[in-house]
Amino acid sequence: MLNNLDAEIPLHYVRFHPDFRYTQVERTSVPFLEQARLQAMADGMRYVYLGNAYNTTSTNSYCPDCQALWVQRNGLIARSFLQNGCCPQCGKTSPIQLPWKDSVSESVTHQIPENFVSTTHMFRGPIQACHVEQQQESTLFYQFISASGQPVGEIGTNGCIRFMLSKSDERAEGIRLYHPTENKLQVFEVYDRAHFPVTGAEQTHLASEDVPLNFLPIRGR
Repeated sequence: MLNNLDAEIPLHYVRFHPDFRYTQVERTSVPFLEQARLQAMADGMRYVYLGNAYNTTSTNSYCPDCQALWVQRNGLIARSFLQNGCCPQCGKTSPIQLPWKDSVSESVTHQIPENFVSTTHMFRGPIQACHVEQQQESTLFYQFISASGQPVGEIGTNGCIRFMLSKSDERAEGIRLYHPTENKLQVFEVYDRAHFPVTGAEQTHLASEDVPLNFLPIRGR
């Protein structure tokens, strides 16, 4: 990249997980990726960050001049600290093109209907995301929870038949889903955003944290 492109272009190292017919290798270790990130920056790359990794600040983007935090990433959630496209501390112009506005949107408070039941899914190891599938399109509610079951962050909603939820707060250790009794849910563990699981978490929760189980699709998937 330094020889043929530009040191200002962000470099994204994505953590690999073995899958399908390529399972004879190990999952990329986070320390290995962190060392590769440091080496790339030592060689001259200015914006290097990790993906598909949790509990590390190496997923964030920082000012190359003053080291102020520019973009904080956690799972699929990214939060910008830039001010009008510039560093909030030294004023350096950032080459990062933001798909969202700098201003913070107003939060919405949701009320969970009293007749809804709950389904809980706890994360395990590096598997910090899941797909949620419901039988029909219907608004359901979700709340990230701590290891002790306490609420973390705000209540969210989604009405899609299948959607993805990813850990967005370092305190979150699981998700509690609220839905009508007649609308059954199925939860699938997701190893990273490129992984489309077809086997429910109730079957995979005892499997390897590094290599997903591969079963035949159920119900026509």
